[in-house]
Amino acid sequence: FPLIEAVYGSESLFLQDYNRSFVVSVAEYLGLSCTFKSSDTLDSSSVQGGAEKILAILLELDARMYVSGSGSGSRKYITEDLFKEHDIALIWQSYKARPYEQIQTMTFFENLSMVDLLFHKGKNAVDYL
Repeated sequence: FPLIEAVYGSESLFLQDYNRSFVVSVAEYLGLSCTFKSSDTLDSSSVQGGAEKILAILLELDARMYVSGSGSGSRKYITEDLFKEHDIALIWQSYKARPYEQIQTMTFFENLSMVDLLFHKGKNAVDYL
């Protein structure tokens, strides 16, 4: 898969560089129109801590909505009252993978990775997000 070879064939010292490159490359491949910003380029990058950092970034970007996973790992970084106080709508997302055919199995194995979805569906992967 050329997209994956290009991303992971590059050289970097940091996993975050591979991850960012992969996310941007997949978005382009699927024809998604997105703007990506690295938090370390923002004025709020110096803010430490989960909830405070998330809020500082949202305020700097003048965000009106924040979509977060609904699991306990996500919830520990969210202080709902702070979002209300700053008029930022908080959306709790509970993602459930839409089954797609996976080779060599009759059972759908969910929560694998975007790589699995790309290998099985190519550009049609966007229909499963």
